Amino acid sequence: HLQLHGGVHKVSEWADLISCHALVGSSSLRAIAQNSHIMIILITQMSTEGNILDASYTERALQIAKSVDNVIGIVCQDALYNVQPLLTFVPGIRLHNSETSQTSDGCGQQYNSIQNKSFADIFVIGRALTNGIYETTTEYNENETSEQQWVNAKCEKRIMHFTHSETVDIQSQ
Repeated sequence: HLQLHGGVHKVSEWADLISCHALVGSSSLRAIAQNSHIMIILITQMSTEGNILDASYTERALQIAKSVDNVIGIVCQDALYNVQPLLTFVPGIRLHNSETSQTSDGCGQQYNSIQNKSFADIFVIGRALTNGIYETTTEYNENETSEQQWVNAKCEKRIMHFTHSETVDIQSQ
């Protein structure tokens, strides 16, 4: 409660969506649901080499995700079945033009391509954008890659579930 509503950060005043590890258990996640409007993305798998989140952890995390109303998605690396209506978020995605054929950053992060993770609803692309590979969003759009074309085609008429009772139609721009 204090981390959400008090302290220095007062997360509930500015965040609509947070990520949490399933290690906290369902009771902590339910407490978030009862005490705030915040939705949760539950971390079920990680893209770092040697992480300790095994298949047993992932299975238990999925059970928790399905049992807590404010969990709207999961972070995963593998195509997990029977996760609907949860969104699947996949981090560790590299852009073809920005990171060549690099599969790791030397610090444990394992990169993958959009095509290898085609099951995902949402791709998390971080360093290609934050490390100044592209100066602006306009420059990124001007250098459209085959990955972008593939994503645009995939998302053209995709319906994504943001809550258990509401859907939003995503149209490519």
